[in-house]
Amino acid sequence: MKTRFYLFSILLVLSANTVSGQWKFNNPYPGASYIYDMAFANSNLGIAVGGIKPMRTEDGGISWEEIYFNDEIYQQPGDFLSACFAGEQNVYIAGDSGRILHSSDGGLNWEFQASTTQDILFDIFFVNETTGWAAGYNKTIIKTSDGGNTWTTQFSDDNGSFNSICFVNEDKGWCCGWNGLILSTNDGGETWTQQQSGLSSSLFTIYFVNENTGWAIGDDTKLI
Repeated sequence: MKTRFYLFSILLVLSANTVSGQWKFNNPYPGASYIYDMAFANSNLGIAVGGIKPMRTEDGGISWEEIYFNDEIYQQPGDFLSACFAGEQNVYIAGDSGRILHSSDGGLNWEFQASTTQDILFDIFFVNETTGWAAGYNKTIIKTSDGGNTWTTQFSDDNGSFNSICFVNEDKGWCCGWNGLILSTNDGGETWTQQQSGLSSSLFTIYFVNENTGWAIGDDTKLI
């Protein structure tokens, strides 16, 4: 499970001092120009994605190192847009051309997973170590129930985009996207029902802490 927010930054990451409640600037990597997403397994181990090369920290973001891939992965260029931990060591990143990569050792080594789509995946979310979803362009939603060994398409529509997806358990979840769109599911994504957001602008991120309480944020910093 993860909390997530779009981060567009120039050579920096903000980190919190839990004692003073203040923030300071951290530089993840000298060559980084922007960050789309980050995920932490615990207070120390984290992954940040933005551009072709993700970054990894083992000290809570004080220092970052570039993640190096094998030749097979480098031969398929494109940005990674989302990261998610599923337990302490299993981590997934997703992005352009429907690419999903998985690491079982906390981000040291990576392998491709067959995602069944070529659409851009803007978000990936796991509710436990085996069950997860990814969402993206053309209103694509794909799901895995076996830790990403196989993915199946649950939803697709060439009119729009899903920018974020979130579940509180294996059944209850939400996704959001263009034109204020919010959908919810009670059966693990097999069927989806539209909810009224009251907005016509795009929503970029949605997150729920339980089945009743959640937030979505979108264009013009609108928070609902």
